[in-house]
Amino acid sequence: MTDDIYSEVHPNFNRDGSKLVFSYDKRSMDEGRKNGKWTYDLAFMDYKSGAIEVLDIFHGADNINPQYDDEDNIYFLSDRDGYRNMYHYRVSEDAVYRMTDFLTGLSGIGRFSPAISAAKKRDRVLFTHYYGNEYIIKEASREDLLNEPVDKIAVDQAAGTLPGGIIQEDDIVASNLINVERTYQQIPENFAKKPYSNQFKLDNISGGVGAGINNGSQFGLNNGLQAAGAIQLLFSDIVGNHQLVGQAALNGTVYDFGGQLFYINRKHQLAWGGGISHVPQAYAIGRSIYLDDREDSNGNVFSLGIDEIQVLRIFNQSASGFLQLPFSSTLRLEGGMSVGNQSFRLDAQRTIFDPVTGFLLGQENERIITPDELVFNQFYTIRKGLQGSMYVAFVGDKSYFGLTSPLYGQRFRISAERNLGINDFIAFNADYRKYFWMKPLSIAFRAQAYKRYERDVTSLYPNYIGQMGLVRGYDFMFDRRQPGEFGDVGFNQLLGSSFGIASIELRVPFTGPKQLALIGSNVFFTDIALFFDAGMAFNDFSDIIGSDLPSPPVLAMSVGASVRVNLFGALILEPYWAYPLQSNSRLVFGLNFIPGW
Repeated sequence: MTDDIYSEVHPNFNRDGSKLVFSYDKRSMDEGRKNGKWTYDLAFMDYKSGAIEVLDIFHGADNINPQYDDEDNIYFLSDRDGYRNMYHYRVSEDAVYRMTDFLTGLSGIGRFSPAISAAKKRDRVLFTHYYGNEYIIKEASREDLLNEPVDKIAVDQAAGTLPGGIIQEDDIVASNLINVERTYQQIPENFAKKPYSNQFKLDNISGGVGAGINNGSQFGLNNGLQAAGAIQLLFSDIVGNHQLVGQAALNGTVYDFGGQLFYINRKHQLAWGGGISHVPQAYAIGRSIYLDDREDSNGNVFSLGIDEIQVLRIFNQSASGFLQLPFSSTLRLEGGMSVGNQSFRLDAQRTIFDPVTGFLLGQENERIITPDELVFNQFYTIRKGLQGSMYVAFVGDKSYFGLTSPLYGQRFRISAERNLGINDFIAFNADYRKYFWMKPLSIAFRAQAYKRYERDVTSLYPNYIGQMGLVRGYDFMFDRRQPGEFGDVGFNQLLGSSFGIASIELRVPFTGPKQLALIGSNVFFTDIALFFDAGMAFNDFSDIIGSDLPSPPVLAMSVGASVRVNLFGALILEPYWAYPLQSNSRLVFGLNFIPGW
């Protein structure tokens, strides 16, 4: 309907469709800015001929959102006096009437968002008024409004101008607005031109490192220099199409040094990337205190006390790549593959002491020669060798995060994984989560099923459903019970290569932004939750029904309450109290270091 360099917004037909009214910036663009800005006038278009007539009404002000009423007169918004209010142009009279006089004005969400709507079959108009931190929709007829006649060419926006201060200083903003056209003409034309470059530059650096001397520890660690910490570097080009992420971490000795380097290319819809990594993991797998007979250089035999801890370090080196194909901002298909090598090292760290006095005499470290395979128990065997994996996943995320956990929406992940080499298995995972927001409460539900088909015992430890927030109340780390003392449930009954879980939570934002939480705070963000968890770990489906195992899988359930604390965006803690729904159970305390699911 139009084809020019000007802007035409908010079109609206009259009752018979013969005329169109809209907001038009042609006169402002042709004559120049008023008070430092281009503005919109009202304009008519004859639909058949396409002829356009600009009305001489409040030129220099923004006149937007025109609406024909039931008599083919026009309601519109204007800020002619510094406030945006509603006016009524009566065509037969060629006169304008002010219909509202709100100090906060009428407005939509944005500067040029529509805020009024008029009926064409009866005397009725609706408009939005922002007041008290909320938008209020009001309905009225012409007789309900002011109907105050005003001069249709009078524009005075002094009320919308900030007053000057007592100190007589140059008003840089006002002077630049007045001289904006002149300033534009004075801009030199010989700017230096440089071609776009996707060269990497450092965008962010984070982390920290500490070091210290360990001397005479009672826990069996070596004397000498110990260091811990991590550092992460993010490099990117100027538009973020290419990113390079590097991370290095140290936790103890030189054997505990790890790092990874990843590249991501997001220039096209199909994003891709890859990286390399070296990840060490240290485990204390046994401790023993005993007497050892030693012989000195003179042939004298004497006994020494030995406090020995066996430390297993598993090293994984890998190279990986991935692809991501987004279908929308909330839905994507992704896949990847990796190849690598796994090795391990077993050390005996011994603290030597006098068995009579208990005084520390020294420390020693001995590497224990091991075969390429270590069998720990029926669940876990670790091996040296090559390994590879590939996966594909369908991922959706339409959730919105609150203070410590998602607040409303939903998300899911359906994936399949194939591993070869020392870990030979196929795994399937289906995870769905739904959140209902009923201010100030949120109800969260999740259901997850994970099944791993193994050809042999792998180097992957079986899933334990009492950890990482799966089924709370079955984690003995912060409880005095020993493994195996979960009421009438044994520890082995909570282990398996596969599992299924379901949870429901009632969440209340407790402290945080006052628009969201019960108690307003700009620093301390917490949620309170009441929960019910249920889950079962198993190896084969046949273990669940009709199993003749001495310790068959059990359905672990618990109820309780938790408090999630957001530590300045760096870490989320969740202390909880849970009651396992098993006979001979009692209330237990636990602590998770993860965000709410």
